[in-house]
Amino acid sequence: MRLLVLSLAAITGLSACAPIPNVHYFAPGIEGVVTRGADPVPGAEITVFGAFTKDTQTSLTGDDGRFHTDSVKEWRLIAKLFGDPIYAYTVEIRINGVKYNGYSFGLGIGYAPEKLQLSCDLTKPYKRMGGDYYCMPADGQY
Repeated sequence: MRLLVLSLAAITGLSACAPIPNVHYFAPGIEGVVTRGADPVPGAEITVFGAFTKDTQTSLTGDDGRFHTDSVKEWRLIAKLFGDPIYAYTVEIRINGVKYNGYSFGLGIGYAPEKLQLSCDLTKPYKRMGGDYYCMPADGQY
């Protein structure tokens, strides 16, 4: 056992990483609705960007204004042995070439939640982090 621990330490070196396949979640799967007041907005493009990856997830709203995106995640061969992962993500809404800031989550420690539900009203921007955002989590907590 001691030899195994020493071998693992030699393989990982100072980087504190090990060849353990894993999935890192940068942003949750998101579902929600986009409206203008009480009217649903069909055909809006919803894009979720993970801050520490080039991967994104995109969805279009249906006739009822509803959308669903999968999680932004990345399969990795190497896992960190020490320290928690970090995540951050943004949600962007585009309609006919016009961009709206949907939602933004700054640095989180650990893993992104599995799911997030948003309600987006393009008539009611929220002042947050120096800008206007149009989506609010369903639980009302920003």
